[in-house]
Amino acid sequence: MNMLYDFYSSELQSVLIEQERSRKRIFSSIRFNLMFVLVVGTVSIPFVAPNVALWFGIGFINAAILMSILCFIYMGLTCRAIIKNHKVEVKQHTISKVIQFIDPSLRYRAEASISGLELVASGFFEPSTTVDVVGEDLIGGNAFGTKFQCAEIHLPRMSSEFNDGELQRLSVRAQGFKGLFAVIDLPKRLDSVVYIFPNNAVGRVNRLGVGRGGLERIKLEDPMFEKYFNAYGTDQLQSRMILTTKLIDDIAILRERMGSSIMLSVKHNKLYIAVSSSKDLFEPNIHKSYLNPEHVRNYLKELNIVVQLVKDVQEIFAATP
Repeated sequence: MNMLYDFYSSELQSVLIEQERSRKRIFSSIRFNLMFVLVVGTVSIPFVAPNVALWFGIGFINAAILMSILCFIYMGLTCRAIIKNHKVEVKQHTISKVIQFIDPSLRYRAEASISGLELVASGFFEPSTTVDVVGEDLIGGNAFGTKFQCAEIHLPRMSSEFNDGELQRLSVRAQGFKGLFAVIDLPKRLDSVVYIFPNNAVGRVNRLGVGRGGLERIKLEDPMFEKYFNAYGTDQLQSRMILTTKLIDDIAILRERMGSSIMLSVKHNKLYIAVSSSKDLFEPNIHKSYLNPEHVRNYLKELNIVVQLVKDVQEIFAATP
């Protein structure tokens, strides 16, 4: 606790004070833009609306309504851009400091994300869906001697059609995903491929070819684990060596601790984890003072989950035979 207080006083407090001033300026800027558009719109509509009505061939009232709608759209887009730029600035300055406190070897970039190639390599998502991926809050580096990177990603729910090379139309309906995606380098290279999916992920399991000469269901006698997950692997024996009692216990505990859906895959020397979340992670609350201790506690809580996840994986796989 003393270390956290010293860090707050020496490193973080001055940053938060400046960001709090910026937060207040943001609201002043938004109010100014709203008043400016309201005044200009009110004054200009009686003079411009007749020309708009003549141009589009509509009545004066419809032209006035159209101009009002455009003014509201402009105000909304302007306010959204102002808030977005402010949040990126706050996250980059504040979270970078908090991450340095947790582990000086870690780095943070607010507007960067994980490569779409890693998303495809995980086996969790259709390759076509990663084209529209939106990502932010990239954290990377070495923690506990383990290289990793993670980011918040959002894949929209989509439906698309394409040709499979034989001029046959195929339809792909992909489930959306929002949450944390992590890639962790394992301490050793493994020959087997292992997937762990929630019990309700039937579509993903079928797509991977289970039961058609590819993956096999790995039966594990662990009621807590099988309450949430099904495991699949390319080799029964090696998969059981990877899925040790400690590993499956820790995965089940992680699921209960996170309280959300989790997917894992092990491929060669990497472990991929996708943790769904209904809220935006690492987002500052612009409606509350940044000097409120809760602001920093929320960051520490979310970042500690990430770092603890890496620590658990490192310990589990270091002990894997």
